[in-house]
Amino acid sequence: EKTELWNQKFEQIIQSIKLKVNNQDDFINNLCKAFKRPFVSGQQRNGTNSTILICGSSYTGRHSSLNTIAQLLFDQKLITSSSISTIDLEKYSGKEDENNFVVDLYSSINNSSIIVFDNIDVISPSYLNYVEEILVDGKLSLNKRYVLNKGLLTETSNSLVKNAVSELNFKGKYLVFVTTLKPNKLLNVVGSRFINSITDSITTKDLDNDEIVDITRNKFADLRKKC
Repeated sequence: EKTELWNQKFEQIIQSIKLKVNNQDDFINNLCKAFKRPFVSGQQRNGTNSTILICGSSYTGRHSSLNTIAQLLFDQKLITSSSISTIDLEKYSGKEDENNFVVDLYSSINNSSIIVFDNIDVISPSYLNYVEEILVDGKLSLNKRYVLNKGLLTETSNSLVKNAVSELNFKGKYLVFVTTLKPNKLLNVVGSRFINSITDSITTKDLDNDEIVDITRNKFADLRKKC
């Protein structure tokens, strides 16, 4: 009976996304199947809801589908926040970016049910280890000492500090990795352990020129309505 209820809710969500994202029916069906997974099968062994890889060319509806499903899941009271937190992996390369990376992750955990790791194909090797730990273990152990200061995560050198934060936990989160590469090409960047830890790998359809023109025309029409 519960499974039937989830099926009905997600069927409504599928149809609503298809009204907003054109010419990607298979992708949308598979995306909704991935988001439905924890309701039917329970959370993953590492505590996350699902770990999803989205592949496809730019402007094929990858991000707009995610934004739409986040709002619809929230409307159905299936997640606690409609906002998506995006970690743009292109922003972090050297050791000097590590603190920002940890702070951004902490903010994502506290603000969103869905965390998108964008540009996974250009991830720095040193940050790949961190992301792989999150993906495999559902948490990230921090190798520096952090403390909460007025709700903000701050690095501290004080070893006696109370309420120190030693790890970031992604329990109950959807982790979504977005790339323009095909899965077999991404494998060369991130390795097999990463790919094998993904629960759902989904690819958008490449669009022909006529379909791109239609989508662009619809977007301009939507913008005009908002104005």
